[in-house]
Amino acid sequence: RCLPQGAPTSPGLTNTLCMRLDRRLAGLAAKLGWKYTRYADDLTFSLAPRKDKKKHPPRVGSLLGGVAKIAADEGFAVHPDKTRVARKGGRQQITGLVVNDGGQPRVPRKLRRQVRAMLHNLSQGKGLREGESLSQLAGYIAYVEMNHPKLGKEMRAKLAALGDLG
Repeated sequence: RCLPQGAPTSPGLTNTLCMRLDRRLAGLAAKLGWKYTRYADDLTFSLAPRKDKKKHPPRVGSLLGGVAKIAADEGFAVHPDKTRVARKGGRQQITGLVVNDGGQPRVPRKLRRQVRAMLHNLSQGKGLREGESLSQLAGYIAYVEMNHPKLGKEMRAKLAALGDLG
């Protein structure tokens, strides 16, 4: 027996089941100087830029150990292979979006380039590569448009123009 996935009620059920977990993890995070957020089953702990550069940053090990203990207490498991620590100088990606520099979350450059390449290939009459489809391209464009409205609108217009050619 299992709970069906993908039902409209799934996010609400998840939030209800995780209420106590969320409270405990938010409390741990605050106590250690972190901020806790959760999207579905993606847990994120982040730090604001430090004003006092002399003060040591909160310890990652203490946080990870506390998270594993609380998760286990609440009947969940933390998968070590899905745990990542994103340092200040590296790329910080959460739920598929790049979140560096405190600005707006962005679609990764690699995906934006892939969409441009797909549109270019279609415009040159080359077609899409194996495993790619027009519905996949339209989905990527919608995803880009949610985070980069101007760029997504331009991409959608190019795709529509290509449809007019065929």
